[in-house]
Amino acid sequence: MLGNSRVAPVDENSNSDVPSTPGENTSDDVLLRYFLKYVRGKTCYDQHAAHEAKIISRTQKAAFESEIWTLIEKRSINWEEIPDDGDDAQGEAVGKIFEKYHYNSPDTTLNKLQRGGELLRNTRKKDLCPDCHGNGKIQCFLCSGSGTSFGKKCPKCSGQSFSYCKRCATKGNIIRTARMSIEWRTIYSHECHENTFLPDDLIKKAEFKTELVNNEEFCKDNSLDATFPHLRLEIQKVSPVNFAPFLQKQFTDRHKKEVDESTKIRKIRCSIKMANVLEVRYQSDTYTNPRSQEGKL
Repeated sequence: MLGNSRVAPVDENSNSDVPSTPGENTSDDVLLRYFLKYVRGKTCYDQHAAHEAKIISRTQKAAFESEIWTLIEKRSINWEEIPDDGDDAQGEAVGKIFEKYHYNSPDTTLNKLQRGGELLRNTRKKDLCPDCHGNGKIQCFLCSGSGTSFGKKCPKCSGQSFSYCKRCATKGNIIRTARMSIEWRTIYSHECHENTFLPDDLIKKAEFKTELVNNEEFCKDNSLDATFPHLRLEIQKVSPVNFAPFLQKQFTDRHKKEVDESTKIRKIRCSIKMANVLEVRYQSDTYTNPRSQEGKL
């Protein structure tokens, strides 16, 4: 059962004097009445054994609810070209797309994909037209530049033996400019980590959880630890279990796997709540109420 949180369906009309949120210092007598109240709320349970139950152990445990939002930014370069316009073409190299170019990021929590970008005018460069090789004209492919086909005026080039290059507009050169394209999207993960048998849905619904962290920062080195350097220490102060590695696994498996040379994590929002759990073991005759701890912290 969760300290300070109702986690089980109960009959509100029976044993109304029994606290609905037992804590670490709750007496055995009250815990037994709470147990009986819980059993009465279950139509499939036999109440006779509950009346004879006794408490054999109580253990303070913990459950964590962690939510992570990451703003993912993906950048790509595409080249656009126009006929030579006579303007200056510096021909600067694009360079490292994340280090050289800086843009304002949107909110961390996006409802849908957002796009942005710009034409990198410093990358304007003049190239020889690959279609006409600088001539401004292209030899007619039908008549092979003779102007005639089967003894008649070539119907393709009208006897000119060539066609004007459309790609460079007869200039012989083209201007190529890099365009930066950016996509932003949010990845969200919501997980529970506990060293008790409580299912995740009850932990998420539990009220009166203690908020340990609720911060949003610009991401550093695509790392949760680098972005929130005091996060592990804050968890260790209050947690009876080493929860930090499970949080790191959540971040790595659900968020960091998206990172590559063209994709970075720009912002991280992290919310961590803890629920204190009082795990009580009851016994009645030969029946005890523990469950398997497999897969838990």
